[in-house]
Amino acid sequence: MNQKTTQPLSDYEFTLPKLPNPRFIPDPSHPLCVTLLQAPPGRPQRKRIDRYGVQHPIPPLVWGAHYIYCQDEQALGCLMLYLENQPSLIIIRGCPPNDKAHFAESLQELKENMSLVEHSWAMAEPIYKDLSASRRLLKQLEGEGESSLKRREKVHEQMEVCFEGLYALGWLTRRKSVFSEVPRQWVWLDLDQGLDLPRAFSLSHEADHHAALRWIIEQSLPKCFHQVSFVGQWSSSAFMKGLKVKAHFAFLLSSPLSESGLKAWHGVRGVCNWPVVWDLATFRTVQPHFTAAPKFVAMNSVINQRTFLVEGLQGFVPIDEMSALKLEVQGRALSGKKTKAKTKAKTKDKNTPNPKSKEPLDRSNPNNKHQVLDHHSSPSAEPRQSISEIPQGDQAQEEEPRVEISAEVERVLEIQIERLAHAQEGNRNQALYKASCILGRYYGGKLISFKQLSLALLSGASQCGLLGKVGKDECLRQINNGVRWGAQRPIKQVLVNSAL
Repeated sequence: MNQKTTQPLSDYEFTLPKLPNPRFIPDPSHPLCVTLLQAPPGRPQRKRIDRYGVQHPIPPLVWGAHYIYCQDEQALGCLMLYLENQPSLIIIRGCPPNDKAHFAESLQELKENMSLVEHSWAMAEPIYKDLSASRRLLKQLEGEGESSLKRREKVHEQMEVCFEGLYALGWLTRRKSVFSEVPRQWVWLDLDQGLDLPRAFSLSHEADHHAALRWIIEQSLPKCFHQVSFVGQWSSSAFMKGLKVKAHFAFLLSSPLSESGLKAWHGVRGVCNWPVVWDLATFRTVQPHFTAAPKFVAMNSVINQRTFLVEGLQGFVPIDEMSALKLEVQGRALSGKKTKAKTKAKTKDKNTPNPKSKEPLDRSNPNNKHQVLDHHSSPSAEPRQSISEIPQGDQAQEEEPRVEISAEVERVLEIQIERLAHAQEGNRNQALYKASCILGRYYGGKLISFKQLSLALLSGASQCGLLGKVGKDECLRQINNGVRWGAQRPIKQVLVNSAL
């Protein structure tokens, strides 16, 4: 096969080819799908470099989710070049929920989706501020020991309600419980030790960068990578002190591999199957990959360009299905042994509770207070809890008195139900939660009963088709979470357009 001709990345138009099936539904679990996470406005995810060193950005608690297909190395190169100038975006391997992520067919559509997500932050920002305040309070209470146990439980419940509200608005936490692990046909590699670049590479021209990056591949990766096209990117701190190689590489694979399969291929536990040890963290499901160009403060970069598409004889790293299957089996066996060893170490004391256990906790037993504490110490393992403070079902009918609704509150109720009834598929959960938050403010001010607003919201959910799809229990759960948020910000006096 002849060597491919190299063209500037800006000459390529990144669009998907026409699909033979016009009813094709985008799927974020597709092996060639790349998941992009968008930080909230004002939180750039780029590294800052000054004379004191490299300062890493602080990741936010929640992200907006996008996904895009890269069908070949040209599309992958265009995407990486675009991400270099987008400080609000990072990459992860995990698969986002289909109804919470925005699919982009081109870079232009990705830009439009990013604008939509940014505008949705106006509704999510108050919830995020409450979440941040709860986290700060929790850190203060952790130093008080068991005396603050009950308060810490309430704070955890408040945080869970905030997470639920943000999730309904499309802002997701970067956890495995949200982003599932799926095999991918692309891999992001990070090399920051074990190799020095020869002085023969001057890096003054683009061809020098291509040659240097190809030399790194030949020295540090198996032969199956050597003649393959890839995207190379120098790290933020590359060549600031000497010629130590610090670079990232993106490859497409002919067969998809999961996190465990990639680790088995590279080697773990002191065994390395590749010529040089690479950073295994890039194989993790929710590990962030920072692709934006760094910001230099009071100094200049030693290189004039960071990202390159280096053409090879092949577009994909050749891995046959049988080899990929063997790697997956080996990876699962290695991860299984590791999990078994951890479990054995933890079960030495049978009375010690397992914080990752999915068994329900007995909160009525005073002897299990330490169990509740350990359970809440890991937010990622915390199950979603129902809100018991809000009356539900027959309890609402028996205990809650009927409230005479004023004309203004009735008008607000009608507007919210109309908006919910006309919500389009993909936005119905968000519309239900928004309406619940608004009406919850009137519920907190005792201007409407929970039964009255819940029946009205269920009617709107039925009209838009959400009730028939997810069921009554799920709709009530969303209503409970929204009302809980709104009740903490009550409206006690009816004002015109006060919560529309």
